Amino acid sequence: MSRLSPLVLALLATAFVACSGDGGTQSDTDTAIGADTAKTDTTTGTDGGADATEDVETCETLGDKVIGAECASHCECDTGYCYDEAYMAPFRFCTRPCDGGCNPPDGGDTHLCLNMTGALQKKHDLKYPNICQRRCFSADDCGDLSDQYDICGTGGFTKWENNTIGGRSCQISTLID
Repeated sequence: MSRLSPLVLALLATAFVACSGDGGTQSDTDTAIGADTAKTDTTTGTDGGADATEDVETCETLGDKVIGAECASHCECDTGYCYDEAYMAPFRFCTRPCDGGCNPPDGGDTHLCLNMTGALQKKHDLKYPNICQRRCFSADDCGDLSDQYDICGTGGFTKWENNTIGGRSCQISTLID
């Protein structure tokens, strides 16, 4: 038994060292919505931008910007997705697909789903035709998200290219026609 003890001890020590690693090799990262990690640029940590064909970004941690907040990269958003498709382009905002609804888990009727399926989806080749946005009752409700928002829907609804896409939400009047 005394001959096995050093061998067992050596194996345990090897296993411990192998599992402990250097702390930087563990995958404690969040992948942004739609991310294709095979294309991730780990040197810059940025995504491909509005012209990219795939949303590409791996985040060490997700940011604290909420749905509707202006953003420049996926990692800034608590949802992991900074919208970069045709709706209100080139303005970008934090969102997520509407799957399962848009309101936060703690309740409240603060968000709504914008539905851009059909003709809009086809015309603009939208990857995510149903996205969440902040519900509003006046443009003042949108000020904490971005100073670029200047209207709260049109005629009681959110419209884009003369199509009703949802209830009243934060918009930029010059980017919705």
